[in-house]
Amino acid sequence: MRVLLIDFFQYGSAVAQSPMIPIGLLSLAAVLKQSGHEPEIISFNYLFQTRTIKISMDPDRDYAEMARFLVDKQPSVVGFATVSSSFHNALILSRHVKELDSSIKVIMGGPHASVVAERILTSFPWVDAICAGEAENSIVAVVEGVSGSGLECAAGAVFRCGSEIVRNPQATLITDLDTLPYHDYSLLPYFKDLKEIAFESGRGCPYGCIYCSTSAYWQRSFRVKSPERVCAEIRAILALFPERKPSINFFHDNFTTNRSQTIALCEQLKQLDITWTCNARIDTIDVQLIRTLAEAGCKGVLIGLETGSPRMQKYLHKNLDLSVLDEITDALLVNNIRPVASFIFGFPAEAEEDLAMTLATMTSLLKKGVPTKFFSLCPLVGTKIYDDNKDKLVLRDYYSNVNQFASCGLSQSLIIEHPDIFSHYYTLNGTLADSHFLLDKFVNFIVINFYFLFGATFARLMDVFDGSLFSFYQDFIFCKGERLAECFNNKECVKGTPMADGFWKYMLALLTEYVADRALTDYRFKLIAHELGTEKEWLANYFKSGGN
Repeated sequence: MRVLLIDFFQYGSAVAQSPMIPIGLLSLAAVLKQSGHEPEIISFNYLFQTRTIKISMDPDRDYAEMARFLVDKQPSVVGFATVSSSFHNALILSRHVKELDSSIKVIMGGPHASVVAERILTSFPWVDAICAGEAENSIVAVVEGVSGSGLECAAGAVFRCGSEIVRNPQATLITDLDTLPYHDYSLLPYFKDLKEIAFESGRGCPYGCIYCSTSAYWQRSFRVKSPERVCAEIRAILALFPERKPSINFFHDNFTTNRSQTIALCEQLKQLDITWTCNARIDTIDVQLIRTLAEAGCKGVLIGLETGSPRMQKYLHKNLDLSVLDEITDALLVNNIRPVASFIFGFPAEAEEDLAMTLATMTSLLKKGVPTKFFSLCPLVGTKIYDDNKDKLVLRDYYSNVNQFASCGLSQSLIIEHPDIFSHYYTLNGTLADSHFLLDKFVNFIVINFYFLFGATFARLMDVFDGSLFSFYQDFIFCKGERLAECFNNKECVKGTPMADGFWKYMLALLTEYVADRALTDYRFKLIAHELGTEKEWLANYFKSGGN
């Protein structure tokens, strides 16, 4: 049976997003292939980038062309991977597929569809079934069942039975990840062009942060592959790159949770002589373990801090001891491991003093040379924060910075009509994200992205505001808020995105104008717009310098 597996993709920007390695789909494709089916993975991000499919920014035309591309492959089943930020794309495209050929069965799986499966089937009749939860032990039965044999006995299947919607119990979680088949990277036409390879070393998270959907999706079951299996798979990947060694990104929420397994893996990674990155919590690493990571080739660690407030750490059930943050980040830097820290604001119960602590923590990290990321809260369906606050959802004119591609009318109508499915596009009424206009945009696109280019300028600006990033934000918005807002108004097609032509120069112009208009400092930028050269050259130099 021919099965097309559609990776999540972004539509809504004139500039194509780079394709990534769809770890989940590669695993499902391997299982389907073992069972005699013919899986093919489709990356529309890749097709957009190579102009195999040319984007006109006319949604009806573009989605129709994408659907025709799929239908022409004559699949029996088209399966969509779903994550929150692109779920609207999957719904719109799947409807077009069904309209072109009603015999094709449409299924969905992944984190987002698993949580709202019943609501999807109730609201969108062109979706035939959902494969909920971890799917390797259920995908074959769901694919074969939706194609004719029936879904009554298919674990993880959510489907219509007459006027009723039935949710079967999910398949038992895979206890031994070493039993999974190797991924067939030849299914990805762009694979050999990638400089970094996403690699699944484990699954699940044992923690219970109330804003995160990971623990619910994986049932708080933390599992890792054995060091032997990990290294065997990496060797198989390296064999595909005879002339170079790509870096490995260990795709796991908490790579260092099991200390002994992490050390054992590092000992074997030393033999491979590769570089790699991972995710970690600051309470699962220390100076000694950091040295071990560095000796094994680790070059980067993403640290989810979320808040600089001890009170909010407890509220979120994150429970990090922030007193060790300086020691951990200093040790990472000394060992040539680049830490990146992420933060979130807009939580219920978050007070001004909590936000001030978060911004102060970010500022101290930036001064050390540690890149940071700053997000407004996305109240994800299936999390405790959503369950406790779903009556407070409010849709404002400006999307969260993680959801900037739902810009066409088709997407917006879905979001407005189905807040219980698209809650991640909403803000919680009365939170600081609701009341602090464009704070996330200002921090990400003005401060973080230019801090490492214009450190002396920012140091002087911060001195003007007694070191308060929040006071700097307030004054900037007073002067340039309307100009900044022009890039992110969601009432029409998003005018600027982080990858759009001229975006960074526009942001730099705002910062330059602000400094000049307010006469806050006589310091002049060492780089000014007319000295930056061509856009391509400027962007290359910018990212090479560490901007993000």
